[in-house]
Amino acid sequence: DRVASARPSVLHLLISGPLLNRGTEICAALRDRVLDQPDAKVIIWTYAGSFNLTHSSPADKDNLRELVDSFSPRVKIVETTLKAGSWLCSPPRPFWGNACPTA
Repeated sequence: DRVASARPSVLHLLISGPLLNRGTEICAALRDRVLDQPDAKVIIWTYAGSFNLTHSSPADKDNLRELVDSFSPRVKIVETTLKAGSWLCSPPRPFWGNACPTA
């Protein structure tokens, strides 16, 4: 709620694992609270490691795909990985550094 009420023009969302049956809720919140602004954009960063978004339920993946398809090009998904040994804001920092704050 706090993020949505700030009315971001670009929201970076980091998903580091499966959606755990919350895809409908997450996508509805993005649609109704962020993407309701005509110029708002969402960049979803996903983890490319061994336990990731692909382990989400088919319904979660369908919800995410529908969100991207409905709001393209305003919603993008980027699959990425962290540097070995990195942990959020502790060195070594994720490769995106300050471009996608994680704290």
